[in-house]
Amino acid sequence: MNQKEYLIEECKKINIELSETQVKQFIDYYEILVEWNKFMNLTGITEFKEVVMKHFVDSLAIAQLEDLSVGTPTLIDMGTGAGFPGVPLKIVYPNLKIVLADSLNKRIKFLNE
Repeated sequence: MNQKEYLIEECKKINIELSETQVKQFIDYYEILVEWNKFMNLTGITEFKEVVMKHFVDSLAIAQLEDLSVGTPTLIDMGTGAGFPGVPLKIVYPNLKIVLADSLNKRIKFLNE
């Protein structure tokens, strides 16, 4: 199973159907995360399947409790680090207004990228 298929299948397990655009956004995010992690400690988890499970799917799990597809919910992700859960939520729910906040400028630089 390739990366794309794995990501789609794991998201389906929590009732999230990804579009082709969203799959590309997740894979791009993963690639940028791993590249930046080489010179900046963003996460100890860098293997694709682990990132999908421990960062992407875990970030999206809140959608099982709250319908984020309706209206324009506003969230603040305090101590976002490498963008979890804010960035995965924004990819799946582009209607969200999300503020990512972190105390370290190096992480903010990564997130701006």
